[in-house]
Amino acid sequence: MTGRGRPVVAIVQAAGPIHLGRSGGPSPLAGRSIGSDSLSAALRGVAEDDKVETVVLRVDSPGGSAVASDAIHREILRLKEKKPVVASMGSVAGSGGYFISMPCTEIVSNATTLTGSIGVLAGKQVTQGGLDRLGIHRALVSTGPFAGMLSSQRGFTEQEWDLLSRFLDDVYADFTRKAADDRGMSIDQLEPLARGRVWSGAQAADIGLVDRVGGLSDAVLRACALADIDPDEADTRISPKLGPLDRFMPAENSNSPVASLFGEGHALVDRAMASLGLGSTGVLTMAPIRWR
Repeated sequence: MTGRGRPVVAIVQAAGPIHLGRSGGPSPLAGRSIGSDSLSAALRGVAEDDKVETVVLRVDSPGGSAVASDAIHREILRLKEKKPVVASMGSVAGSGGYFISMPCTEIVSNATTLTGSIGVLAGKQVTQGGLDRLGIHRALVSTGPFAGMLSSQRGFTEQEWDLLSRFLDDVYADFTRKAADDRGMSIDQLEPLARGRVWSGAQAADIGLVDRVGGLSDAVLRACALADIDPDEADTRISPKLGPLDRFMPAENSNSPVASLFGEGHALVDRAMASLGLGSTGVLTMAPIRWR
């Protein structure tokens, strides 16, 4: 239990693949996932919590969506303006997992953490041939020159390959530029360490991609040191943490702990109402218009 008046070290968890929307899991098959909406709400919540003096972002992720990772990256930069943020890397923090770690005030990695992988990857699986052998036939109807670009019914055309390559080049340039800025390097220093290469945590510390080697407890100590608080006088808590009644209440705003887990209007009561056809899409919904 948090002591009255004691400073708080908030641990925000970021485990699983990164995607847009709300976080998922844990589930037996898919495990956990990191939704940009949920994690961003959690970060905004600890930023506005006066009891929280410093934050540890516990990252265990192989990455995922570039857009979602960038949204989280922006929230960490905003949080860092108010209080220190220390990334604590688990078993893997690569690609998007590294993307959301690199803006933190400091990065603490396990010696064996798979980290780095500053690179981009894209493609698609073409399944139509297998479906044809099963007697399943589908028709592709396109409304524009690139409408079927990501369809699994055919491969890329040369023009589509060129478009995809240019898109990936732009994403890679953005990744390396931001990584260089976050780590205080020039792009000429950072780029040879990128190119999709994966490093152990110990190697990453030697080349400057992380600041030090250590576990979660070491990250908590570093967070306390950066906030100039005595770790023996501080309380550590997982954030966001909901009370029994919080789960039944709708989110008041995007900083609410309920929003970080369920999104606006998705508390348990709202879910039950929606199952009865009585739910609302949100409080910023225009009332029905009746024409006379």
